[in-house]
Amino acid sequence: MKSKLTVLILAVIMSQSVYAFDRDSWDKLLGTQGNDNATLAMLQERYIALPNGGERLYISTLIHRFLSVRGQPYFGVTKDTASSYDRFQSNLIAALNDEQNNQNQSSYAKLRNLLNQTKANHDYNARTVIEYQLCRLLSRMGEHHSAKFYCNSARSHLEQMDDPFIPLRHLYRLTANNHDYLGNYELALNDYFQVIDQAKSYHDNSGIYNDVGNLLTDMGEYEQALKYLTLAYDQRRHGNTLPLAVAQVLHSLANLYYEMGNYDTSLEHYDQSLALLKQVDHQYGIALAYIGLGKLHTKYGNHDLSNAYLHQALDMASEQNNRAMKIKITLYLSQAYQAQNINNVAIEYAQTALEYAQNDALYIYESKALRQLSELFELNAQPKLALKYYKQFHKLEVNKHTIDNRNAFEALDLSKSRLVEELENSKLVLKNTSQKLELDNLQQQNLAYGLFIALLGLMITAMIYANKKVRRLAEHDALTHTLSRMGAVANIRAQGPIGSPDKKHVLVLFDLDKFKLINDSYGHPTGDRALKHVAQSINLHLNKNEFIGRLGGEEFIVLLTGVAESDVRNRVEMLRMAISSQPLFSDDEVPIHLSASFSFLATSEDLAEFDVLYSILDQALYQAKQNGRDCVIDAYHDPVDVMPYAASRPTLA
Repeated sequence: MKSKLTVLILAVIMSQSVYAFDRDSWDKLLGTQGNDNATLAMLQERYIALPNGGERLYISTLIHRFLSVRGQPYFGVTKDTASSYDRFQSNLIAALNDEQNNQNQSSYAKLRNLLNQTKANHDYNARTVIEYQLCRLLSRMGEHHSAKFYCNSARSHLEQMDDPFIPLRHLYRLTANNHDYLGNYELALNDYFQVIDQAKSYHDNSGIYNDVGNLLTDMGEYEQALKYLTLAYDQRRHGNTLPLAVAQVLHSLANLYYEMGNYDTSLEHYDQSLALLKQVDHQYGIALAYIGLGKLHTKYGNHDLSNAYLHQALDMASEQNNRAMKIKITLYLSQAYQAQNINNVAIEYAQTALEYAQNDALYIYESKALRQLSELFELNAQPKLALKYYKQFHKLEVNKHTIDNRNAFEALDLSKSRLVEELENSKLVLKNTSQKLELDNLQQQNLAYGLFIALLGLMITAMIYANKKVRRLAEHDALTHTLSRMGAVANIRAQGPIGSPDKKHVLVLFDLDKFKLINDSYGHPTGDRALKHVAQSINLHLNKNEFIGRLGGEEFIVLLTGVAESDVRNRVEMLRMAISSQPLFSDDEVPIHLSASFSFLATSEDLAEFDVLYSILDQALYQAKQNGRDCVIDAYHDPVDVMPYAASRPTLA
């Protein structure tokens, strides 16, 4: 009886301690701790004191972040007998570990699964934690529209609580970041100021100052940006700050100095930031540093070094599935090739960036891509195309970007009591005036282009343009990382005869079945993933000196070499099965069955007459489609009907 009474008293005390929890005092103590061990102990004690639920999940994510940024693994609390809550928390930590290891798609899939569980259980607090993590993850991946959706949902739930267990300032900052990336500067500033207004004396505002500095850099307010970034850097380098946090501000300063044209100072800051990022092996930050160094060396004229940095960053962005980063890099590569006067390759990269930006509704990058294409076509003596892209740029700039910039400056509230330094009224007036002048200049340039085209029409009969040979395109397809059409055809034509009559060259042509349906049903980003998935699956079955190339759209060609005659069909069937046996999953985790129709021919002769061989393969591929798709046709030995119409594919010569 006595022991039962003791347990009851302890339970009452514990419940009262949780109920009477002073969150402000706890946050203040946590924020002012100067010792890592004491900070970790506070988090662990809070975790133990809480019952199972959303706040306990949130504290577990804070423990994970605390340890992971210090290079220490964390897998959650293990128990001999795990409850459903324990399993849920374990899966949440697993998702965060995937994100830490740059396995963003795996992390996203786990978080989506957990979100569905919270919906089924009507656990709104746990749902808020998962939506908060999805907002963070998708922001990092560059999926800012989706991130904004989850941020707003979590924010709405927390704002209805009397005592929100996730600080609202974190949600406001994340939302502001997304508005910033989407070009909504006015909304971004409103959220940043909300964070500053709610800041307590013990809060570290260096991250907010860094964000505001970056935003002002984007807006061209370099003097004010330098003040905010210097303030952020001073706070971080003098405090007990982790290398990653210092590297972030150094990177922001490097970007600012780059925009100001101070390239030597920019290079110094990029190098310092990269050194700190490599210490902690932060892949996302390293990729950003490579981008900065790439565009900087383009300015220096070090094109080999610039290309190396930018292509390395592009590979890392692809691994992290960060589309916004890929667009930025693709634009910088376009500028890099333009600086080398390789305009056709520059155009190809700019068009790729435009396609990505339009698919993701990233208006800032769409505007930059359109402006870049206009300049490139003008340099390429193609004024009609230059005018076409310039008009699109002008319309987007006037209707979206320029107006957003002007509204953003009007949104600056000079009465913000917690701003360290006020933005000067004269600066705002100057910026508004400058933007009006810029708008007038854009309209005048548009008129000048119209006059130029009119004059060109009058002079066209008297002018003869020298046809210039189109420079050889880049050998690799930017989307799938296979050989491009020209690269593949050139390599095939270079194949000489095989010395042994028992060995064969095998030329394989295949086309994905019903690919348009995938794009229409799941969207072009999923279609892009399908193309990459197919290319990767085929590559796994290729030997040395064998390769795959993308001819265009969903059509690919493969060269197999030195294949025993008895093994030819088996090799091709393995390629077909590599596609059909590996389903692709949509963003909503719906399996998408992929298949392809194949034709092939085997020969010991050289492959110099590729056009003839392609025509034979094309006829056989048509037969494969007629036979019901997802099958293989031997172009030399299987029955092939002649196409009832002229082939509509472009020539490859």
